[in-house]
Amino acid sequence: MSSIIRTKLLQGIVVLNKKQLKSFELFVSSPYHNTNKEVINLTKYLRSIYPKLNDSKLQKSTVFKKVYGDTAYDDKLLRNVISKSFILLEKFIINEELNNPSSIQTEVLNWWRRKGVYANLDKTSKIILEKLETSKFRDLNYYSTQQKIEEQLYLAALERGTRNIDTNLKVLNEKTDLQFIYHKLKISCELVNRRKVLAKNLDLSLLNPLLEYLDENEDDLNPSINIYYNLIKMLLTDKPFFFHNLKLILSSYSSFFQKEESRDLYGYLNNYCIQSANKGRKGYLKELFELYKQQLDKEILLYKGTRMNLFDYKNIATVAIRLREFEWTKSFTEQYVSFLDEKYRSSALSYNLARIHFYNNEYKHALQQLMGVDYADIYYELGCRSLMIKIHFEEDNWELFQASCQSFQLFIQRNREISEYQKEIYLNFIKYIKRIYSAKNGNKKNQTLLLKDVNNISNTADSTWIQEKIQGLGLVQ
Repeated sequence: MSSIIRTKLLQGIVVLNKKQLKSFELFVSSPYHNTNKEVINLTKYLRSIYPKLNDSKLQKSTVFKKVYGDTAYDDKLLRNVISKSFILLEKFIINEELNNPSSIQTEVLNWWRRKGVYANLDKTSKIILEKLETSKFRDLNYYSTQQKIEEQLYLAALERGTRNIDTNLKVLNEKTDLQFIYHKLKISCELVNRRKVLAKNLDLSLLNPLLEYLDENEDDLNPSINIYYNLIKMLLTDKPFFFHNLKLILSSYSSFFQKEESRDLYGYLNNYCIQSANKGRKGYLKELFELYKQQLDKEILLYKGTRMNLFDYKNIATVAIRLREFEWTKSFTEQYVSFLDEKYRSSALSYNLARIHFYNNEYKHALQQLMGVDYADIYYELGCRSLMIKIHFEEDNWELFQASCQSFQLFIQRNREISEYQKEIYLNFIKYIKRIYSAKNGNKKNQTLLLKDVNNISNTADSTWIQEKIQGLGLVQ
């Protein structure tokens, strides 16, 4: 007999946390929401085995007995109680979402208006707007809530036939524009950022006239919209002017956004710096380092104040090491390693200590640290393999260098987890380092190729290190 593990109900239950599941049980047990005792029995049983919701405990016969007792098994009865429970789960989710303060407030206004209690509508809307203005956030929720309130006030003015209908309509139009501009810019930034994936499906027909309007009114833009305006211009034009504008405004107004949105905005700046550095542009590693320090100071990179993403941890250490900020790097890696998922901590610390040893020309110590790295993350594996090649290069160990390059190249070409961008920059890294090794040992052809490349190294991992090694050959044009 099969289990109920793949039902919509179970798929919904597994994403609840313990507190939410307890609330759902209370919701189901309330006569106001449910009077079906079998639904209550099912919910209590699911909560009793949570989070171990596996097939052995969810066999249909087992679940049926927990719900219906000694009643003879009836598949139709079981499907019926599961269906009723799922309907209640969706009602519970709606109820939880409506407990969001802004949702409650605007729904209350809608209620007063539909019931014609306009005095309460006026009083409550005034209180909500005052609270909204005292809030530090100026995000999509802020603009959307303003728009919904003004819509209720305008509809009420129409129903009441008051003289200020035109004023209400004017304010509603203004708030609708702000909500639209903010939301459109935010979505467009993500679209443009993903244009390589979306390819021909990218439609900017509505964005272009909006940008023309914003270009003409740039001086009048409020900070949060100005941030997204500069961001979309940076993504579309790749001009440093917009990068510096965005960095400056965001450093002053990141508190206008929830942590998650601030993290995304800084993420765009981080990526711009990384891509600029990989293209060989000067000064962007230092820019990225300063951005990371800002984000650490603002605790933007800590999820719920207790967790740091492994990718961020690696990138911050990478940038600091390349800038030879070894003491800072050691302090950072040791201070923040406890914020990583426990299974990654040892490997992450060993990897970053290996890189510090490498840049201090302590190659044997670097290799020893690499031995302690578990390839549980694809980005750490890419980093470890490229670092191993650099160590063999510096130690002038041709056999290990050649074998590592060949192995790494095959790994990149065959691994489907690696993005096309990552494949490109690491394959270029292998190409350049092999040319440098060959040129170092007198290969005239590769010396000529490197002379052409020296001022135009782009789209390669470790571009700064690669350029240093080419320059270290002392080639003369």
